[in-house]
Amino acid sequence: MAKIRLVAGDTGPQLKLTITEDPSGLAVDLTNATGRFILRATGATTVLLTKNLFINSDQGGDAAQGVCYVIWSAGDLNLAAGDYEGEVEITMPSGMVQTVFEPLQIRLRADFD
Repeated sequence: MAKIRLVAGDTGPQLKLTITEDPSGLAVDLTNATGRFILRATGATTVLLTKNLFINSDQGGDAAQGVCYVIWSAGDLNLAAGDYEGEVEITMPSGMVQTVFEPLQIRLRADFD
């Protein structure tokens, strides 16, 4: 997977993620599930940010297709330029916790101003 490229201090773009089963590639139905996005510097153990994922289970939403979003808030990306990794953790309505095996690779660059 290619690195996601973001700029320090920004609040966008939001990350749209599709959770699929391995090896079938079928979407995981996230209806009424909850999720977290956990960020740390690559190679580090200290968690820098934990965010709740947005999962749209409403009528017409895309949760049944495995879609969830990381929506940045002000200050979330006020981090030093460098490489980071993000873990996606889903809690199904049954209480089962499922963590995506491959961390997201993120490169953050400094803002010009």
